[in-house]
Amino acid sequence: MKSSHCDYLVVGNGNIAKRHIANLKKLFPKSIVGNISSSGRKVKDSEADIIYEDFKLAANNIKNFAIIASPSSRHLENALPLMKKNIPLLIEKPISNKYKVEKSIERYLLKNELIMDVGYNFRFNPCLIEFKKIIEERKLIGNFFSIVTQVGQYLPDWRNNIDYRKSVSANKNLGGGVLLELSHELDYLTWVFGNFESVFCKVSNSGFLEIDVEDNIDAVITTKNKININLHMDFLQRDPKRTCEVHGQKGSITLDLIKNNIIFNGPNNTVKKIYEKKNYNKNEMYLNMILHFKEVSQKLKKPKVGIKNALNTVKLVELMKKSSLEKKVIDLK
Repeated sequence: MKSSHCDYLVVGNGNIAKRHIANLKKLFPKSIVGNISSSGRKVKDSEADIIYEDFKLAANNIKNFAIIASPSSRHLENALPLMKKNIPLLIEKPISNKYKVEKSIERYLLKNELIMDVGYNFRFNPCLIEFKKIIEERKLIGNFFSIVTQVGQYLPDWRNNIDYRKSVSANKNLGGGVLLELSHELDYLTWVFGNFESVFCKVSNSGFLEIDVEDNIDAVITTKNKININLHMDFLQRDPKRTCEVHGQKGSITLDLIKNNIIFNGPNNTVKKIYEKKNYNKNEMYLNMILHFKEVSQKLKKPKVGIKNALNTVKLVELMKKSSLEKKVIDLK
């Protein structure tokens, strides 16, 4: 009889789930990788070694850890039967589409938080890591007074194999919209610049894409250190952008997460490229994230993001929407 156990389980059958399955097989070629859809229905066209159709059966047969890569509206629902078995979990970002969770789920999140993490993979991006180091050292640009962050890409161009209108990104009931889908920016801005004090936000749906979620937002976020972050996010730009400009006393630096470089603009029109990683393969972030989580699952390392930070990002999203609806600054204390 064929064994029903697996070394690693991936929940979900979308593009990100397929990436995780391929990466697990690449990193651990002798392991058995399992797969189950978020609904439990049989997964088709999976490269996994074993396909489950029952969460209880899957939970009883995982040796190492699981990755939750279903739509965010189902993340915690899918995680619950695995948390009950104390299985280490790497949950794709955002952790959920809602900040408030059921008491039964909250209890297990707190109980298992040392063996759980959330997949904000840009924390493993070497360019962003170098940018954070420069900001913390304060030597290059001195004290800074302004931050301008932009992320945007035309949603229909994201994935060639599906109708974008049916994607998670485009559907409210699956946890779509720019704020949740592009919440990498909210995570890394907190990681680099510290906690936020207040936010004023305008959330919009242009109508151009025929979707039921916000496709662009503009916000002013104030940090605890009283520095304003001007943030723009959209699904509309034909020319993809993912940048963060920091303006300081000695000059400015610009992080470009698409070109994977950092540019310094100093006195007398000085322009200098201070970091670049050409031909960077973004899959390296995902591979390093899995390798890090393997050590988290063994309690050798601490979670990179953690449950509380991830839930606070979802809370921030909800307060940004509230700010837009009520047309006022929202205190984040």
